Amino acid sequence: HPRHIAMMSEPIVARPVEARLRVPREPVELDHIDVERHGKMLRCRIVLSVGEQKYPAMAQAADGPLAEPELAARVALDALRAAGAVGASFHGIGMITIANCNYLVATVRDAADGVARAGAVPLLDSMAWSAALAVLRAAGTDTPVDMRPSAGPPLRTATYA
Repeated sequence: HPRHIAMMSEPIVARPVEARLRVPREPVELDHIDVERHGKMLRCRIVLSVGEQKYPAMAQAADGPLAEPELAARVALDALRAAGAVGASFHGIGMITIANCNYLVATVRDAADGVARAGAVPLLDSMAWSAALAVLRAAGTDTPVDMRPSAGPPLRTATYA
């Protein structure tokens, strides 16, 4: 369509989005994560550390194809809210492969202006661990990510009949 082609030839200007989300000034660390399966249900508990303070959060959801990373991302964002961060809501999670490496990408949406922000972390240890880190990065924290396999926090996965 001629109009579409004309729009494509216009210059594209990228402007940085101002950080409107309020996050702790100290580094946020993913201290602990537990994922338990109870039949067709998942339960996730996450503890974040901000300085000397610990902020736990827990939730459960029905099991499904991306239930574990989605639940972990939501719980990590809940723990971040408990630490005083406000203004972001969970928007979604997905997986992408780049150069034979799988990444989990999480997005949050700023409640004030509706801008979506994304964070990506390589899938090296577990889907839950990577999803929690990805959503923390999307929310704007300075959460350190160790790229070595099995470098994440203690992860306990249990399955119950």
